[in-house]
Amino acid sequence: MTRNTDNLSTPAGDNRWQDYAACRGEPIDVFYPDRSDGMSGYRDARQICRQCPVRAECLTAALKQGERYGCWGGMSPRQRRRVQARAS
Repeated sequence: MTRNTDNLSTPAGDNRWQDYAACRGEPIDVFYPDRSDGMSGYRDARQICRQCPVRAECLTAALKQGERYGCWGGMSPRQRRRVQARAS
């Protein structure tokens, strides 16, 4: 089933995009792996994110909200910090 995500440009704070996220229903620990696993702990999460129709919206929300933990939009916390540092 293909989901129509054409109308997802929503005002700030509107999280309707989450209804279309590929991660819905997945175990949360996939996106918040044990720190001892390092970057390899995010492998499964990234695989799910690659197929997600709202990956960009997820990443944007994480960057705007300053999410410090977990995989959001296919990026680890370290990767998001680098993106934010380049944007500054």
